[in-house]
Amino acid sequence: MALLTIIQALGVPCVTFVQIQLSSLRYEIDDFGGCVTTYANPIAIGSYILLVIYETFIAVLSLVKAAQQRTTSSWVVRLYTESFIFYVYILGMPVVLNAFLSSSQDNSGLLNQLNYAHR
Repeated sequence: MALLTIIQALGVPCVTFVQIQLSSLRYEIDDFGGCVTTYANPIAIGSYILLVIYETFIAVLSLVKAAQQRTTSSWVVRLYTESFIFYVYILGMPVVLNAFLSSSQDNSGLLNQLNYAHR
């Protein structure tokens, strides 16, 4: 019951954040006939923050359950171990990518260099 309450409490604002962000998108046609996003409301970060809270809640519940079981079954231990590793990767990857793509002071990170090379 508590899990359902958490899903409802986080899901509704998350959908609202995404809807606001999607309705704010503005596009222009670039030199190659494709579309380029010219404006997007930054409120979408709220949905990612709520997702982090939800995933952390699920990971904590899984760790509590793993500690309570005290099983020696190799596949159960592996399931919990790899699930926690997956959680760390999923939450750490956006941080690493953001640091990598905007790595320089003058805002000429890898993403901007790739866009420049494409043109």
